[in-house]
Amino acid sequence: MGPFSLNGLAMAGGYLIPTIPDVLSTYAIPHIQRQVAEFGAELGREIVELGVVISKYRPASTLHQDTVRRLRRDPTIQNVLPAYLHESNAIGAAADFAAWPSLRAKYGYHGHFDQFRDLTRAVMVEAEAKLAAPA
Repeated sequence: MGPFSLNGLAMAGGYLIPTIPDVLSTYAIPHIQRQVAEFGAELGREIVELGVVISKYRPASTLHQDTVRRLRRDPTIQNVLPAYLHESNAIGAAADFAAWPSLRAKYGYHGHFDQFRDLTRAVMVEAEAKLAAPA
């Protein structure tokens, strides 16, 4: 991981692991988990894994379906978030800046806005459950 990732992790209480649900893309997950755990130990605190985010998901792909099932059964992966980002040009161009009046206006068609909203809700649920201050 580079300095920008490490700086972000140093400030974060938790992290997400984005992956495409294919064999090669998921190989790095244990490596990322190990690096984050080691970095957290250097900082003297745990950086909590909030979950794995499935992106570029193709529902009709047997490979994608099988890979998600394998990830859900893998004991080293704490959580595969229930909301997926499907493969699409609109989502692929998400980082491209353009002035839009709202996210619904930018992603409101073909379910893209709903995917982002559902993913945000899933992340918030995990963050609230795993990062809540102890009473």
